[in-house]
Amino acid sequence: MNNWIWRTKEEKDQGFSLVELLIVVIIMGILAAIAIPLFMQQRAKAEDSAAKSDLRNLANEVSTFWADSPTGSSIAITIDAGKYKVVASPAGGTAETSTMAKSKNITAVNVTPGTGQTRENWCVDITNPEGKKTSFALRADDVIQEGVTCSGSGGGATT
Repeated sequence: MNNWIWRTKEEKDQGFSLVELLIVVIIMGILAAIAIPLFMQQRAKAEDSAAKSDLRNLANEVSTFWADSPTGSSIAITIDAGKYKVVASPAGGTAETSTMAKSKNITAVNVTPGTGQTRENWCVDITNPEGKKTSFALRADDVIQEGVTCSGSGGGATT
């Protein structure tokens, strides 16, 4: 009797059946269908965080400039050779240029208004087409707004 059980078990030990393999493939497909969109959302969130970080760094540069500069001064930010180029022009003084590291996918940066900026009246915006939100703006009152750019007057942000 005992010998018969072992012989039957050995004969059946030939691998997985087609149904078992199909079930495993279906389960893996379901898990992939759940995981891939979540991964893509995390990537977009990371792009947004990088854009906000760049925006905060640029705003700190602008804020520092305005703390030290008289009325009638101006500041401009451009993207040059993969870096931010900040040109600060104090009224009656010599223009100073500095560069800052830039995140990979940032395509545009703007300081508004270009002339007539004051300590209380400026706005910096950034464009990142790879993020969940494609644009961010930071005003002199230290408020980051998502999905908007700076307007040409008053340093406010518009959609």
